[in-house]
Amino acid sequence: EGMMCQKSCGSTVQSALMNVKGVTSAEVSFPRKEAVVSGTASASDLIDAIESVGFDASVLNSIVLKIFPDEEKEEEKVVVETKTSKPAPKQQQQQFRPGDIRALLKVEGMSCASCQGKIERTVGKKMGIRLAKVALLAGQAEIVFDPNETTAQEIVDTINDLGFQSKCLKESSANDEDETMVFYFTLGTRMSRFEDIESLLLKGSCEGILSVSEEDDDESDMISVEVEMTTLRGGKARGPKSGPRDILDMLRNGGYRNADVTDGPGGLGDVISTQELDITQWRNRLFMSLYFTVPMLIVHVFMASSDVLAQKAYNNVTVHDILELMIAIPVQFCVGYRFYVAAWRSVKHCSLGMDFLVALSTTIAFTYSLVAVLMSCSNPMFHSRHFFETSVFLITFVVLGKYMEAVAKGKTSRAIQQLMEMVPSQALLMSTKDKKSPPRKIDAKLVQVDDLLKILPGAQIPSDGVVVRGESFVDESMLTGESMPVRKKCGLRVFGGTINKNGTMIIRATRVGASSAIAQIAKLVRVVCENITHLLIINYSYHLLQFKSIHHSLA
Repeated sequence: EGMMCQKSCGSTVQSALMNVKGVTSAEVSFPRKEAVVSGTASASDLIDAIESVGFDASVLNSIVLKIFPDEEKEEEKVVVETKTSKPAPKQQQQQFRPGDIRALLKVEGMSCASCQGKIERTVGKKMGIRLAKVALLAGQAEIVFDPNETTAQEIVDTINDLGFQSKCLKESSANDEDETMVFYFTLGTRMSRFEDIESLLLKGSCEGILSVSEEDDDESDMISVEVEMTTLRGGKARGPKSGPRDILDMLRNGGYRNADVTDGPGGLGDVISTQELDITQWRNRLFMSLYFTVPMLIVHVFMASSDVLAQKAYNNVTVHDILELMIAIPVQFCVGYRFYVAAWRSVKHCSLGMDFLVALSTTIAFTYSLVAVLMSCSNPMFHSRHFFETSVFLITFVVLGKYMEAVAKGKTSRAIQQLMEMVPSQALLMSTKDKKSPPRKIDAKLVQVDDLLKILPGAQIPSDGVVVRGESFVDESMLTGESMPVRKKCGLRVFGGTINKNGTMIIRATRVGASSAIAQIAKLVRVVCENITHLLIINYSYHLLQFKSIHHSLA
């Protein structure tokens, strides 16, 4: 990603590698963003050589080749990939080791893709980090690390040292995603002792519960339950031994009547609530800024030639000057307080960003104007212009941009939420013990693998499954875009969110929750949103290079 062309950037990297002691050959490929180096030089020396010419690199693959049997030295071929805005490729290529921990962090204070890349690069260079991926729109970071070399708190401190605010939402094993599943429950009431909950679940009738943990939640007690997955032939994970409905029934029978299933910390609901709070804060700042910006616009533009405002108040200070000063003070120090705090934090950690530029530029304009007014008060012969309107208008425009950005982020998350809401909220559960008993309504998020569900005509299918009884036509246009209904009979698959047309069917649930088709689509949308900032940087750089080449050709 760092190289812009083969002729200039590629030649620069190749020359730097050839100057390293022990290198016999070096081939740099701009299309593949790779450099293949042969020789006895160490990988660290090669990376230092590439970084010395302005690029960043990491080892993708290292192969030791013996050229001659009698030769004492061994020639090592190192494949190096350059990068700038992405995390170290070694993190993406390296498989996670047993014992690695996956931590989900909440990160506040990110304003652009530069902040995102800064966190990924800094955290990715720490010892023991396997993966560092930051989602700008969601305000979260996913870190995989070796607990023997670093901890989640050290990673949080590293991000905080960059000028951001972060905290760890949850930790889990990085290698047990297909072996275990974690469910989150809110109890609704404060529990007396966590040990009672733990004993209730671990010693209860639910099978496969490995551990129970207490989550940090301010509003109500939240617990997480890790459940072992059942496996089919071939070792492929199929579903948890105990589903959320079984665990929830045990909690309610144990006295926690208000217990319910939740998506846990860092889920879509948490992201949306954080974004809504962000939208509200920026909207309030915008309204306050406009409350003073509109009078500033009237005074500075439409009443600039007014005889009343041109009257001298003291020495060379006019009423116009004093009025603009009074209007600019609330915008500069009340609305702009957030930029000052962020700027001071970035200066303290030597990590300057856009907030620092806003605070610096507006402060210069305001300070110069204030000094000019004071000089006019003390010296009757002093004449100078002031620029109070500059700082007011600049802060207002930046706040407007921040508000529009927050609204755009919120729309993206709400679109994902609307996609998930296409699945019905209730399902008809058939009893597997008494086939004559009527089906009972349950919450669709409590559907478990192997549940038998009754699908009535005109109803939406609550989960992915296989038809075991009945026959009907299903409208799958929400997935395929095809308006023609598809015939479904015994043995055929159906998908959650699709609409049953005319017949009654009994299906067996096969994929529920995060493994369903519609949940995978929502996950794909989130992944695209996480990577879109990198694509925008590449697109911007491409058009900027085109502009520069056209400018040089015309010159």
